[in-house]
Amino acid sequence: MYLNDLKENIDNEIDQLNNIATDIGVNTTVIKDWNKKIRDSLITYSTDKFIHQFEIQIRNEIIKKSIKNPKFWGYKSIDNDSYELNMSADTNYTRSLPLDKIEKQFKNSKLMENCICFNSGMAALNAVITICQKIINVPVYTYSAYFETYSLLKEITIKNKMFKNKDAYLNVFSDSNLHLVEMPVCSIERHDLSITEIKAGILNNKKKVFILIIDSTLELENKQKIKSLLSINKDLIVFKVRSGLKLDQFGLELANLGIVEVYSNLSSKHIEFIVNMLKNYRAVSGSSIDYNSYLRLITPILTAEDKGAYKEKIKSNTNKLFEIISQKKNKYFKVKFKFGLPFMFLIPTCPNFKLVNWVDDLVKEVNDKGGYLPYGTSFGFRHTRLEIIDDRKKQPYIRLSPGAFLGKSNNILLQYLENRICEKYAK
Repeated sequence: MYLNDLKENIDNEIDQLNNIATDIGVNTTVIKDWNKKIRDSLITYSTDKFIHQFEIQIRNEIIKKSIKNPKFWGYKSIDNDSYELNMSADTNYTRSLPLDKIEKQFKNSKLMENCICFNSGMAALNAVITICQKIINVPVYTYSAYFETYSLLKEITIKNKMFKNKDAYLNVFSDSNLHLVEMPVCSIERHDLSITEIKAGILNNKKKVFILIIDSTLELENKQKIKSLLSINKDLIVFKVRSGLKLDQFGLELANLGIVEVYSNLSSKHIEFIVNMLKNYRAVSGSSIDYNSYLRLITPILTAEDKGAYKEKIKSNTNKLFEIISQKKNKYFKVKFKFGLPFMFLIPTCPNFKLVNWVDDLVKEVNDKGGYLPYGTSFGFRHTRLEIIDDRKKQPYIRLSPGAFLGKSNNILLQYLENRICEKYAK
């Protein structure tokens, strides 16, 4: 047994799923039935599948609840019987939908003055970059590895400089007072920036106003690092932008979501003006949340502290699985990982390694034994996922994304990383 704390993992997972199910009003009898089914299967591979099925039922209940809302079926342009009813409606158009009920779920810090939500992480990033360049028309200096961010900047900006090397970026940091950085950076090879390094760069900048955009989509820590920046004797605006789909929905993927947090040492009237610019841009650009997604996202699911604990669990599980895989000393896979990211890479060392066959056989064996370890894209789910990354430029490899729950099915993954099993796929 590679994962010797399975029972503790299962108990913790049941407790959190029970809490979510209770919050959204799932019948207590249904919850008890799932708990009994899971515990009766302890500790077989079927436990993983039953836990996933319980999770799916919770997701379905949230979606069904949104569908039962009469407004789900309404016209895009709301019709009402009177002026008074029309004035009490949420909005006349989806693009003008006020998102206060969603945004207040993410105002979990006393430092944060505002939170603005969008229909995706990229829409949020697009809005922030556009508004920032309207405020100060200077080049955007970017330290980022996410391909879509590079493509977005190429499409919407003329003046921008992309950096792949941390030292090269820091050496010219003070040449612009508009910066976009990933923290952590979405790359195994590139080194992350620290708040201390960014603070030093801002202090060396000669401009009075400095704008920093932080893409925090991959951030797994709960530590508040912005406070030290706000004490700088310079007018500073910090936008933290992230996809709210990956790590803010407990792996349920209820709807696309982009989240912008605003921090500043400016007066509240200046920040309010900037926030209103973002909200106006959101409305006219059609980047607000559609009403059907809105109805799913306003469902209360645990607390901000629970979301933080969820991210920490994914971080802990990723570190743990990396350590176990590293100890196996597999000669057919090179394991690449950077502490703090929610995934790792398994890169075949043999150019003729039959990777697709290896993955198919692994997933089939998990299914045959009644377990659950899916092949699928993205990260931040409750269960471990694996996918093949093939950009046609270099040899395909696996992105392995441990979730918040490490079930017994991971043992089959670890067995398939034994040299004796890998050997037949290298022939």
